[in-house]
Amino acid sequence: MAIQIPGGKTGAFYSTGGGVNSDQDTELSKATGSSVAIVFDVGQRVNRMFYWGLQLAYAPSMSQPDCMTECKVTNFKIGADAMIHPHVEQLPPKVDPYLGFGVNYDQLTVAADSSAPVSVYGMEFMNIQIGADYLAARHVSIGGYFATSFGMYFGADLSNTKSVELHEWFTLGVRGAFRP
Repeated sequence: MAIQIPGGKTGAFYSTGGGVNSDQDTELSKATGSSVAIVFDVGQRVNRMFYWGLQLAYAPSMSQPDCMTECKVTNFKIGADAMIHPHVEQLPPKVDPYLGFGVNYDQLTVAADSSAPVSVYGMEFMNIQIGADYLAARHVSIGGYFATSFGMYFGADLSNTKSVELHEWFTLGVRGAFRP
């Protein structure tokens, strides 16, 4: 579980039939507030040092700063990641630090009471993670991590892209891992 904080811009889109209509670049923090992310990572530890896997994340927003009515904003991501677990002599044997890198499909959906949900979608082309796990039991570890990701939304429902801008997500979380 993690807290995500948005940054950057969504880009500008114009409607072709009732979708997103924004002639200007919109700050991502005005479209969605901070989110509580639930992340599932399934993969394989190839050896002591290298891990690769698939990642799925769902993050409902805790607030919608520029929503005039009751809104629900969610962020959905799916992609691939890899982690390097270096051996650090100075750390206790039960501590397992890691550095990770991933790429994801990224979709942000806004649903207002009075209208159908509208989504913007794109690519998170760089997700960098740093963290450490503590081996709490023989096959279970728990630890904290920080991640930052950069991406762009390339399109929206029933809309054409007018401009594409860089956006970021800053994430601080706690994770648990099962190690067979």
